[in-house]
Amino acid sequence: MSMQTTIDSLIVQPESLLRFPICRDFRLSTDRLAKMRSLIAFISLFILEPSGVLARERPPKAPINIVFGLDPGPGKYDGVVGKPKHKWNFVDVGMTRLDALKGSKGKKTSIALSMSATDGEWGIKGHEGVFHAYLYHNSRNVDLQVKFEGLAPGFYKIYVYAHGDHPNQNAKIELDVGNKSYGQKTTLHDGSWAFRSKELQEGNQYVTFNFTVTDDDLVCITSHRDGSAYSMFNAIQILPLKGHRQSRSSQ
Repeated sequence: MSMQTTIDSLIVQPESLLRFPICRDFRLSTDRLAKMRSLIAFISLFILEPSGVLARERPPKAPINIVFGLDPGPGKYDGVVGKPKHKWNFVDVGMTRLDALKGSKGKKTSIALSMSATDGEWGIKGHEGVFHAYLYHNSRNVDLQVKFEGLAPGFYKIYVYAHGDHPNQNAKIELDVGNKSYGQKTTLHDGSWAFRSKELQEGNQYVTFNFTVTDDDLVCITSHRDGSAYSMFNAIQILPLKGHRQSRSSQ
């Protein structure tokens, strides 16, 4: 008997609990039966997902991966989350919207990306993966933004890669979800060329935030100019944390 079937039967017939020795001496009045039905139904909301699968056993959904400026191709997707053969979404210079983003397993989702205008792209020497290319704006007075809509309520972790090919071309990344700000974090700006390291490290080539989506919150990432007159995006990965659904459609 499944967990869903067991709980459904208890809601209809809570007196069936009497088959358990610990409950045999408990006298069930009509009032107590009604209260038990309500209590069992309430508890089931926290134990089961709508699909009938135990929430604590539900595996995490596939990440959403976005690479900017140049698509390195299968086998070269070296993000810190996932595998090189996983699927990525590509945003080229000048693009401002991409609908129905693919999950890393290749299936389309209800998630859409919008981006502020860009007119330049460049590459990081020595890199061939998702960190190699980046988008920017030549006006030198623009803080780029990327927005996501359609993320289902739940807990997430986001990885934002943002650095140009010069020690002073880092970014200060700000995350806002709905009306809540998660603050700012900066990529490497110490005057060194360590950002060219092929080992991707948090605080060097990318920063991370844990965040929560409720209702239809818009997720906004701003790449602020920090060490130079440029802001940029190299790549973004969004990881749904275990036990929470990613979108209203399949991965």
